[in-house]
Amino acid sequence: MIGKNPGLPPVKYASQTPPKQPTPLSPLPSSPATVQPSPQNASNKVQLPKASEPPVRKESSRVKLPRANQLEESANPSGTPVKKETACVKLPLSDEVSEIGETDSPKTPSTKQSKLSGDPVSSKQPAALEPPTSPKSNPQATQPPSASSTLNKPVGGSIAPVVPSQPRITSTPPAAEIPKAPAEVAADASAEAPAKPARLISLDALRGFDMFWIIGGAALLRAIANWSGSEEFIKHATEQTTHTPWIGFTAYDLIFPLFIFMSGVTIPYAITSKIANGTISKPRAYFRVIRRFVLLTALGLSFTFLSFDPGQFRIPGVLQLIAGGYLIAAIIAIHRPARPQFIWALGILVGYWLALTFIPVPGGDAGQLTPSGNLAAYLDRLLPGKLYMGVFDPEGPVRFLPAAAMALLGSATGSLLKSQEKANHATAFKLLLAGAAALGLGWAWGMTFPIIKPLWTSSYVLFCTGCSLVLLFLFYLVIDVWKQRWLGYIWLPIGMNAITIYVLSRFVSFRTISENILGGYAGTLSDHPAEFTLALGTIIIEWILLLYLFRKKTFLRA
Repeated sequence: MIGKNPGLPPVKYASQTPPKQPTPLSPLPSSPATVQPSPQNASNKVQLPKASEPPVRKESSRVKLPRANQLEESANPSGTPVKKETACVKLPLSDEVSEIGETDSPKTPSTKQSKLSGDPVSSKQPAALEPPTSPKSNPQATQPPSASSTLNKPVGGSIAPVVPSQPRITSTPPAAEIPKAPAEVAADASAEAPAKPARLISLDALRGFDMFWIIGGAALLRAIANWSGSEEFIKHATEQTTHTPWIGFTAYDLIFPLFIFMSGVTIPYAITSKIANGTISKPRAYFRVIRRFVLLTALGLSFTFLSFDPGQFRIPGVLQLIAGGYLIAAIIAIHRPARPQFIWALGILVGYWLALTFIPVPGGDAGQLTPSGNLAAYLDRLLPGKLYMGVFDPEGPVRFLPAAAMALLGSATGSLLKSQEKANHATAFKLLLAGAAALGLGWAWGMTFPIIKPLWTSSYVLFCTGCSLVLLFLFYLVIDVWKQRWLGYIWLPIGMNAITIYVLSRFVSFRTISENILGGYAGTLSDHPAEFTLALGTIIIEWILLLYLFRKKTFLRA
């Protein structure tokens, strides 16, 4: 039975002389090896159809390219007959796969529709891509086809059977297995990767807002109050921009613990999350924490060392207290998740309260909370060098423990923020509720264990934690949730280089620079407007310097 070839339509000629047909492109070699025709094939002639008669195709005038199973028939050791199909085989294009030389199964492999060309390709996928094999290296590929297989050549004359050289065969995977371009792979990887939480602009802005009051904001507020002439305004501005001598709380007492709280918030972003995803190892994390401790301590000690006055040498300091609290909190956070960190923080605060309440001081009684009679003050006096307050130091080493508790509470807060894919109202109100709870607990505890900033009492730490959470709620809600980021751009240059400006302000008098630049203009004004002009000029000069560093992406990584 003669099968119809859907790829080759019937040919009708207007005359007995057919037009010259173009040579079809084929991946077969240009110089196939020929053999002498057999007598059986030599007698076959091609009869061209007449113009008035319908074309009749003779099987002898058709040349069918053998399939793989036809080639393997002679190589089948079992002698099992292989089903032969007489349908014409379409010559393969450059992107089609010709599977020739398989001897695993006598059955014809099933085909699937190619997604790229629409032609059928074998559903049996190769195990791996292999280089092209030559006929010499593959003896099975050089077996000749059957004698009845000849090339289709519809021209007059006898047709000489030829034995074409075996084309080089490269196994091409189906469309689903074709490797993608690098750009496509990168696009797919970025689409499938989990969304990385964006940097909290509110945290940097809040740090800048906190540092603003140290570098000149308090002086500017007092200048505005004095210029206003309101006695009530002047009274409150003066009280809230100075530290409480002992028991009590002012807004200025929040600046230092707020900074320590925010240093704890950064621990999940800088340390623990990188350990979790394998970016850094625990030894590397320890190295970073210790390096920060050493750097901050060295900067703090430089304030007194560089004065070259032995009488002014002082071991405790602001940066030393930040370094010590961060060191303890980071080590705990490396080994404990968020909830145990909260328990550790409460345990430290309770232990500190028990120590100050029940451990007697040599030469005194237990539980004394006077400036010179408490346990912390006694341990401060054991240190060499100068004490800031004479009989005690508000940044003494004993305060490392409550400072670490506050940093741990900040770390637990940072874990909450880090777990969110994007800023949302639910997280913001969690901050508000936690802040209200901490404020209530700190105020209640302060009734029996007073809020004393120089001692860093447990009630003081809880109360400051509540204030810090409320401020973080406001900045987080407005800047990150509501996307009003323009409100934070004033504070960002300060917050991104908070340690830098704090250290520079100890060595560089920006007030003197402001007087040299604006002194002439300020001299033409009265006292209060002149003071306001110089205070504002000091902040502007500092801010321009920090803005320059911010745009140059120059930050002090401590």
